[in-house]
Amino acid sequence: MRRWLPVVAMLGLCVGGLELASRVGEYESDAGPAVNALISGNLHRFLAVQPLMGGFAVLAQAPFAFAAKLAGAGELGTYRAGVLACLLAAAAVGLGLVRERGLRPEAELVVPALAVLTPASLVAVRDGHPEEILGGALCIAAMLLAGRRAVWAGVALGLAVATKQWALVAVVPVAVPFVVVPLVTRVAVGMRISDPLEILASLLFSVRIFGLERIFPLPESCMAES
Repeated sequence: MRRWLPVVAMLGLCVGGLELASRVGEYESDAGPAVNALISGNLHRFLAVQPLMGGFAVLAQAPFAFAAKLAGAGELGTYRAGVLACLLAAAAVGLGLVRERGLRPEAELVVPALAVLTPASLVAVRDGHPEEILGGALCIAAMLLAGRRAVWAGVALGLAVATKQWALVAVVPVAVPFVVVPLVTRVAVGMRISDPLEILASLLFSVRIFGLERIFPLPESCMAES
């Protein structure tokens, strides 16, 4: 337990610093109306004022914004409560990296802090787009889970896309352990190939067979041997 106290303290400082630096920005005209409608119980308005971002970004911020509203917070306080939800997701990813990789004690402080306190995070909270942090954290979580826990990796990736549409860029990295690696393995087994260099050589030979050597010319040494 004592091992994690410095990590939690460092994360608290990072999160607190970003909270103090946060500004409403475009949140007032983007996610703000949807969040306010949802925490007020006005579902009709909530559906009518959906922002361009994914709906999960609004749903993730709503419970925190609702708690802030009950505490009597104004617009800035409600916004910062939603920011906290997104920063906690980034902090969780940072802690997951530490636990997963078994990093050295000094890295246990640096890695979670860097997961939260970045130039991109600062710009996001100042411009009123904390959902950018949430989307990035979910993409990283999906890639960390890829290859080991397929269902949870898919869930994390789906939530990332439901947060920000640009999260589609993570589809390929997440799919590699599920599709590309098994496919290459099956091809290698079927061709009785055990050396990765032999796989590469086979691919180059296939390129030549299909007449693509003009685009991907083979070395002269390979041409002479063939």
